[in-house]
Parts: sequence; structure tokens; C-alpha cells
Amino acid sequence: MKVLCRYDTQERIEKFINDGVLSFGNARLYVAQQLTGGQRDNELRRTFYPSPKNGIVVFTPQNGTPPIHVEVVGMKLESLLPHYFLFCLSTVYDVCLYEEFGRDACAVIGDPGRFLKRLRDHVSANMPGWKVGCRGVKYFDPRHTPETNDLFDLICSKDQRYKHQYEYRIVLYTREETDAERIPVCLGALEDDCDITMRLRPTLSAPVSDSGQIS
Repeated sequence: MKVLCRYDTQERIEKFINDGVLSFGNARLYVAQQLTGGQRDNELRRTFYPSPKNGIVVFTPQNGTPPIHVEVVGMKLESLLPHYFLFCLSTVYDVCLYEEFGRDACAVIGDPGRFLKRLRDHVSANMPGWKVGCRGVKYFDPRHTPETNDLFDLICSKDQRYKHQYEYRIVLYTREETDAERIPVCLGALEDDCDITMRLRPTLSAPVSDSGQIS
């Protein structure tokens, strides 16, 4: 992972670079209709539609009556996830992602390791009861059964239709109940410490959205 890229409005990118402000969005908010298609997803549910390995299921009643043969024409598997908070980045700088997310600026983090260490150290020292996890997203084919039942693996997975985003996600979570929509984290200035630069969207072929209070 050579770089991490955060796409957002120019105002929020400047706050991110100058003050180290990260705003983690509650996972339940990602179904909001005002989000772009590239942002919107159900982050509390992973759904799979595998083909039945055997098209016939046999039920054997306990009362001695003949077995019942039922044809299975489709299956739906769902994994329900607990609430968590999310900060999304990408491992690539791609001008197409400005429009995908409705954004006009991007912070390119040249030292991802240093940035992630500062974040982990800050959460550990200043946010008792909270934990942070970081991982590149693994994209799945919803036509197949999930490869894992590990909770964090599922949180860091998405439908393969998003795979061009090369998402890297930072997950903030706690055992305590909270109805907060956002959790702010302030690391202090990042520019000199983490080799961060800001790039602006080359062309504004589509209006910039303010929906990124979510992503």
C-alpha cells in the first residue's frame, strides 16, 4: 500500500490536513438516498444469493408419512452486523472517483503507516472503551456463499460491483450503546508528519455533493 486517498469536499480535506480531523459515520447512515451510487450501500447487512448445490431438499416427517421432496430454486443468506463507525479511503488516486463520490478534492497520504499509527495511538490514549481496526476491503461475488463468518472480515467486505474503488476502511467501534450519527477524531496537523498533499478535481462535470458527511 503506497498511498491512501481520502476524497471529500475541499473544505473538509483542508481540515483533515491542517487539523487532522476525521469524522467517522455511523454504518446505518450509508443507505441514505442523498448519497451517490458509489457511496450508498447497506453497511449493516451482507447478502448472498448462492445457487443450491442440490436442487432437491428432502424433509422426513416424524409421523411415519412418506418423505416430502421440495425443489429449491433459490437461496438467500444474510449476515447481520453490529453498529460501527466508518471512515473510508482508497488505495488509488483515480480522477474518476471524484465523480463517483461527488467530491472536489482529495488528500493523498504518502505515509499511510505513519498516519495509521497516529490514529491507533490517539484512540488508545484518548478514547477509552473504543477500538479501531484498519483493512483493505475484500470484494465478494454475491452469487457464492461467504468465504468467512469472521465479524471483522464481513465488515471489511463489499459486493464486487464496488471493486473499482479499491477501498481501505477504518472502523471505529465500542461495546457501549450509542445513537451518535458521527464520532469526531482530531489528530492534529498531518501535512508534515504524514506526507499529505491535496489535489483538486480536474474538472467539475457534475455538481459537488455535500452528502459526504456519511462516507
